[in-house]
Amino acid sequence: MIKIGIIGCGWIAEKVYLPIIRHSNNSCVYAIYDPNKHQLSLIKEKYNIPFVYNSLDDFLDSPIDAVIITSPNNTHSYYSNCSLIAGKHVLCEKPVAFTVLDFKKTLSIADLNRKVFFPGLANRYRKDVRIFKNKSKNIGKVKDIEAYWKRKCGIPKPGSWITNNNYAGGGALIDIGTHLIDIALMFIDNYEIKSVNSEFGTIQDVNKFKSNWNNNKSDISFPFDVETYSSGKIIFENSVLNYNVDWCSNINEDITYIKLYGENGTASLKTLFGFSNNYLRDNIEISIEPNNGIRENIYFPIENSFNIYAFELLINSFINQINDNNSTIEIKNTINTINIIENLYKAR
Repeated sequence: MIKIGIIGCGWIAEKVYLPIIRHSNNSCVYAIYDPNKHQLSLIKEKYNIPFVYNSLDDFLDSPIDAVIITSPNNTHSYYSNCSLIAGKHVLCEKPVAFTVLDFKKTLSIADLNRKVFFPGLANRYRKDVRIFKNKSKNIGKVKDIEAYWKRKCGIPKPGSWITNNNYAGGGALIDIGTHLIDIALMFIDNYEIKSVNSEFGTIQDVNKFKSNWNNNKSDISFPFDVETYSSGKIIFENSVLNYNVDWCSNINEDITYIKLYGENGTASLKTLFGFSNNYLRDNIEISIEPNNGIRENIYFPIENSFNIYAFELLINSFINQINDNNSTIEIKNTINTINIIENLYKAR
């Protein structure tokens, strides 16, 4: 049984990680750490956590085997490095780092201490994404990708740390863009960037467009100074990625859409990442259109558990890597995603 400690007792820990691990057969939450004593107390009582800490040193001195980091973005590299140095395996929520340099430092610490570092990118484990990836082999080498994730009313807790640049490191791009670009990179065979261009913007009166699924009470004393939407183009050596991410688009329902243009046809995935319940259509749709004209459509009900199940697979993969002592298998694409987002922000 792997003893897990969780750093950060916010929404994603409370609604996702803690409920999943609570029913796990191979791991348990042994301890939690958060500087917020009130939130710490609430989570302890709700999930019957054995040990709680508001001292990081005491938390890392406890007999935990691994740490899951769900704290504000600007603490991810620091907490990851401290945990690895303390001899703990680490699963870190996105973004795992703001810069490639920071991420490489974390990986070197993990390697030095022979510990697993695992990026918390759950959409890799979605059933629709995995089927889409497998079926897309039928269209040959991918030349161009269109990828967008748009929400109608999906700004997460305006005025909290999530919409403050010092804490979050950005807005819609680093939040939902990290997931979208991470998936898009599954279909690229050469990550060398030739050029990037990007556009950013922030709507007025952001409180009209706040999300209704992420509405727990939190400190709203932070200035709102991040983008609510971003679009742009990344030109690689052999392919082009056009992206668009928007927390508050002028649309009727939320949607995540990826289309691949291959040498032998096209493939598309029309789905919905995240926890939004703002949708009108009935199905997730995968469409494969080879040049031979034999189209294949695959449908799943949009009311599904793909997202929670993806997190279950994410956590199980983390535990399996700890047991196998393999620290490198799940970092593929992660460093490239960080590099792209870092360059897109620099190009604004």
